[in-house]
Amino acid sequence: AKAIDEGWATQLGILEATGQAVQDVRRLSSWL
Repeated sequence: AKAIDEGWATQLGILEATGQAVQDVRRLSSWL
């Protein structure tokens, strides 16, 4: 169960990082 929890935490972290990157790209493209 612990390995599954860690896997979920990793996936959520990746999703969060991806969301941040998308927002950053949108901000940059709006400045261009």
